[in-house]
Order: sequence, then C-alpha cells, then structure tokens
Amino acid sequence: MERAWWPSAQLLSLLCEDLPDCFCQKSPHVPWVLSWLSFYLFGQALFFTLVFANGLLAALSTKVVTYLVGDGVQPPGAMEILRDPLRGFAFVYIYYGVFRVIEMFAMSTWATMWEMAHDFPTVRRIMSGRLAAETGS
Repeated sequence: MERAWWPSAQLLSLLCEDLPDCFCQKSPHVPWVLSWLSFYLFGQALFFTLVFANGLLAALSTKVVTYLVGDGVQPPGAMEILRDPLRGFAFVYIYYGVFRVIEMFAMSTWATMWEMAHDFPTVRRIMSGRLAAETGS
C-alpha cells in the first residue's frame, strides 16, 4: 500500500518542502514578502468580517427601531416581539449567536495574524514545553 502512495508523497514533498526551500535560498527576502502577504490577506479577512458585522448591526438596529416606533401597520410601541416570548427569545438568541461567532472569528483572525507576523512565538513556546516534557528535562 505504501508503494501506491509514494509518487504522490514525493510530489507533495517537492511542492511543499523542496520548492519553497529553493526559493528561500535563492532570494533571502521571500520569507519576509510571504509573511507580509499573509498578514495583508488576514487583514482583509478581518476587514470584511467587520464590514459584515456592521451590516448586521444596521439590520438589527432597523428592526429594533421598527419595533419601538412602529412600521405604519402597528401602532408605535406595540412591540410584537413581547407578545410572543418564545419568538422574542429566538430573535435575541439568534442575533447574539451570530455576533458571538463573528467576534470569535475576528479575534482568532487577529491573533493568527499577529502570531504570523512574529513567526508564531506562542506555538514555539507550546512546542518547546511539550518537547521538554517528553524528554524529561
């Protein structure tokens, strides 16, 4: 079975290990450029996440104002959401859940972006602690 995977393993090794090593040896600036390119891409992802959250916040505020002021059909202050508590709970919980997921994604993107810019110091500390525990030193 190992012989069947050998060509694909060699191809992946060439593409993922040997080729980047060759580029890094030929030009000493490649790691720096790739680091900042990744930093830029993660920054863009964070920016688009915040733009999405801004749109979501605008939709939520529109719904809240509509419930408070009225929409022309219901009188102001009718608060349809309070007539059906289960619907009100689901409304609040869904928006809370969406904002919480956006917050978690943004925070993890931010942390990964800064870790990547500084060559992953936390991962190095974790790995060195794990290696020290495994060797008994």
